[in-house]
Amino acid sequence: MKLKQCLIVIGTFWPTIALAAGDTFVTGNRLLDECSRRSEFCTGYIAGLTDEMLLFDVIRKQRTACLPDKVLLGQIIDIAMNHLHAHPESRQYNAGSIITFALMKAFPCN
Repeated sequence: MKLKQCLIVIGTFWPTIALAAGDTFVTGNRLLDECSRRSEFCTGYIAGLTDEMLLFDVIRKQRTACLPDKVLLGQIIDIAMNHLHAHPESRQYNAGSIITFALMKAFPCN
């Protein structure tokens, strides 16, 4: 399988696979804890996740979320925190999937 095809498959199914996985590097619980302490880990994790989402959007030629041009990282962190507080039932899942979903809801593409 070509690299581009492989990345498309991973990008398409990654949120589903990550939410279903029992083991994950960072859960929503951990991210909420880190962000509540205003740690650099929180800022770096969310910035990296957002950059990765935008990169996959370019590779797949399909947008996951339509972030405004001048959106600030602080706004994205606020959206992540609000989502984690509003949905405690999902915090045990992969933080990347949770935050990607939160950004899709906050910045839907028409």
